[in-house]
Amino acid sequence: MTPHDTQLFWRTLGMCCVVFLIVVGVVVATDEAYSTAQMRVARLCAFAPLVAGVALVLSLNRAERRGELRALAGLGASPWAAAWGALCAAWLFGGVAALLVMTPLADVSALFPEPPVSSGWTLAGTGFFEPSRGIEVIANGRVRFLEPGGAVVLFSKPVGWQAMSTLLPQALVLPAWLAAPLKPRTRAWGFGLTLALTLLALHSAALGRLSGVFLPLVAAPIGAQLAVALERSRSQVTLFASMFGRQRGQRYP
Repeated sequence: MTPHDTQLFWRTLGMCCVVFLIVVGVVVATDEAYSTAQMRVARLCAFAPLVAGVALVLSLNRAERRGELRALAGLGASPWAAAWGALCAAWLFGGVAALLVMTPLADVSALFPEPPVSSGWTLAGTGFFEPSRGIEVIANGRVRFLEPGGAVVLFSKPVGWQAMSTLLPQALVLPAWLAAPLKPRTRAWGFGLTLALTLLALHSAALGRLSGVFLPLVAAPIGAQLAVALERSRSQVTLFASMFGRQRGQRYP
């Protein structure tokens, strides 16, 4: 890395630590009383990609005010080349946090919302019926024993690789997406859709309705926007290079 990249790397990493300490304070102050230390670690790891993104934006905004990014853009550097040091710091911070959920230090059950468990008793006719045990209590107090039905498991215990496969794609895509030259409206709906997909995927995985192989697709909206921005930037560089090439080939009187 260049000296500019190295300076941007350490600046962004320091910003990550500052923002992370603020998030730790908020989580400790507002978390449920029954939460364990491992559950808090898992929640903090879930916030890590967003923490890295905030630190990246703060660091790049400072570099923009100092004129560093404008100078590099004037030399022909792409937005991602100019922000390379900040991107490496954000990837490092978010990637380590995403991998940490696979260790015993984190209890990933805090990331997969468990639905409320019903007692199983339902009103059937003139009495109550519990299908898993095959017990029916009639209004006059009589108890009948019927053939029990299959119990439905509402919650499947999550594992670390499921949480990692959800967080790691976001930790890798989000920093580059934030560095991309996108309109605020485009960025807003991309972030909102990604957040909605993440919540839906975590609930579906907890209910056993979604296979773990589909969890990395939660980063698809911002990933698609990043791919479009990269292609647009590559096309612009090719166009400018061809224009400069024709100019160099011209002969002036």
